[in-house]
This record gives sequence, structure tokens and C-alpha cells, in this order.
Amino acid sequence: MSYLRAADYLGFKKLSSIKHEYINGRIDLMAGESDAHGTIVANLTALLRPLLRGTSCYLYPSDMKVQIDSRNCYYSSDVLEMCDSLDRANTYFRQYPKIIVEVLSESTAAFDRGDGTGHLKWET
Repeated sequence: MSYLRAADYLGFKKLSSIKHEYINGRIDLMAGESDAHGTIVANLTALLRPLLRGTSCYLYPSDMKVQIDSRNCYYSSDVLEMCDSLDRANTYFRQYPKIIVEVLSESTAAFDRGDGTGHLKWET
């Protein structure tokens, strides 16, 4: 696949119902989640959401992207907390997350512990 500019990716994202991530000019398709994975994400969301009542923070399970501009990436996280008002301007991604949660699975653990979260840790 040839290099895709971030602006073109965002246009593609608006039209696509398939889960994917953008990593330095490349689009990677994401597999669907297992029942256990979905249950863990739902339980974490249910646990965290009440803690945000009365605050300016929002909680996003699963499909909200995190943009890491310096790394030219848009990652999907399992649960994302956003509190920065600057992030309300865009409906497709967030740039200033407060909390990023990744539920590890056998198929994604190496990426989530290595390259994937490495990009996130570097930025936070």
C-alpha cells in the first residue's frame, strides 16, 4: 500500500464503517473484539463513568481515535478519558487524553505493550 496523508485518512475514516488505525501513512485494519474483551471494556466504562459526573470530562469506549501528531498516528483505544476543552472541536479524534486504557489480548499484547503504547507513552 502506498503512503496516505493524514488528511486523506480522516476523509476515509468518515466514510468507513470498518475499524482501523492510521500509523505513519499506513492504514491497519483492526479485528473485531471478543466477548471477553467487550465485557471488560463495558465494565471499565461502567466503573469510570460515575466518577466523571459533575466534571468537564468525557469517557469514550472503543471507537474514538487518539491523534499523536508528532508520530503521524491515529490509534484506537479501548477506553479514553478526555477533559481538555480543546478536544471538543473535532468529532473524529482526540489529542489531549487524560487516561488511555488498553485491554490486552493474546493477539494484540505485543503491539499494545510495545510499538502501540510506546507511541502513547512517549507523548504523555
